[in-house]
Amino acid sequence: MLGSPGFRNVMNTAADAAEDKGEVYAVWRENIDSHLGSLARAVVERKDLEREVWEHQRHVAMEMLDGKTFGPFSDYVYKINIAGESVRKAPGDGDASKLPAGEIDVVATNERVVRMSKSIDDPLEYIKESLDYIRQRKQQGGSKFEGPENYATALKLFTDKTIDSPLIDDEDREEARKHISSTLGNFLRVSDKDPANIVEVTNILAAVKNLPAGLVDTRFTPGILKESLKMLDEFSQRGLNVLMGAMGKLDVSECPEAAAMTVDLALRSGAQFERSSDMLRSLRAVANLPHSNASERAFTTLLDVRNTLEVASDIESLCDTNKLLLQIVEESTENPNDTMRARGVAEYSARRALDLYSHMAKSRKYTTEELERAREKVEAAVKYARSI
Repeated sequence: MLGSPGFRNVMNTAADAAEDKGEVYAVWRENIDSHLGSLARAVVERKDLEREVWEHQRHVAMEMLDGKTFGPFSDYVYKINIAGESVRKAPGDGDASKLPAGEIDVVATNERVVRMSKSIDDPLEYIKESLDYIRQRKQQGGSKFEGPENYATALKLFTDKTIDSPLIDDEDREEARKHISSTLGNFLRVSDKDPANIVEVTNILAAVKNLPAGLVDTRFTPGILKESLKMLDEFSQRGLNVLMGAMGKLDVSECPEAAAMTVDLALRSGAQFERSSDMLRSLRAVANLPHSNASERAFTTLLDVRNTLEVASDIESLCDTNKLLLQIVEESTENPNDTMRARGVAEYSARRALDLYSHMAKSRKYTTEELERAREKVEAAVKYARSI
């Protein structure tokens, strides 16, 4: 590993990036060498190398969120492949029945939080009352009465209520933002000493996925990503879809590289685009990433694991696909090969949209307004494809 041309090249790149600051370079080497040593041992012991590489990539992302720095060496770890292919793993089984029973006092708190959701319809009233109750329970019995599931449940049920009762007024949205910040802050605080399980993390991600953009403060993104990465090997296919939906909503400006690594790892964790909406969800996640080497890798992975679900897409989905592909090549990647592949997908999507519109125009079951809207979407899909 250390004698490979690829590693020599990354050492030179790192030396240039360190700008003659030997202590910076030394920290990068120290942080990466522990991973390389462990991987070398896995080779010697004939372990499941593909799984080992994926795990080290995951831990590099988590360590970056903890403040460790790797410089260009992080790119090297993510470029390791097996037999010329990027490493992949199967998704988890999503079987929550294997989880241990929670602490009795925490479970009792949670049961009350759930019951309150059935008697309080207003989202803001519900989240306020839930947080007040959890606070009272903590004051009553200390930390053993408080668990991450209490906050995850309250936020998930609050979010479900906002679907039926949307937060329209600016004043309501600002109040919601404060309660959401309180809930997430407490969830992350408690999770530090009482690790959250897969159900609790998924509830948080489902809330982020369904809440209007901008209600989750950017300061919580690193913590949400770290909790997601801890559980990433346990996510089922359905859980991965929830994660990708959340990744399209989170403000990742404070940790763009770790966010891109999370998307990349998730796509290589058994991503299966069973519906056209699955691919759109992943495209939004990649489009949400600012440009970096890690973002380019995430987009390459998406192109590698995608299938031809554009065939099953409707005109609006095909238009959205091309819009997102254009956004990605303009903002998230500068890789010319991926741009060429994206253009191929977009051109196919545009042709497919034209075919669908042709069939609509020959049918008598569509109104003039529906045909006009479809025509506008087709024209937009063609425009996006030509712009890539």
